[in-house]
Amino acid sequence: MTAALTWFIELAVLVFLEEVVLKDVCKYDYMIAGGIAFTVYLIVNYIIGVKWVFHSRDHHSKTYELVTFVLINLFGLVIYEVLLWVFTSQFHIYYVISNILTNPFVYLWNFFSRKYFLYD
Repeated sequence: MTAALTWFIELAVLVFLEEVVLKDVCKYDYMIAGGIAFTVYLIVNYIIGVKWVFHSRDHHSKTYELVTFVLINLFGLVIYEVLLWVFTSQFHIYYVISNILTNPFVYLWNFFSRKYFLYD
């Protein structure tokens, strides 16, 4: 349920930025919109994760948790941006469909990396 909620928020931000804010700003405006949408997704996902999903958070210091969370998600952002670009620019798939294809890879990376490195 939380994955669907955070993905919907990310998709809404992506489409809003792409279609309303950044339309015709630059050639790869969907990449900028995707990066911003991904950041919004991370913030919402972090809040949901620490409040309701991952309960054992006492293993590490807050500094370790923050640095590890940022590093895991920076790599997730790289996965997201590369796959979004490949699907959209190389395979000529509509950016919303590219987002749908990209997200399972990023979700799995983020969830299991956080579970392994942060919360278990």
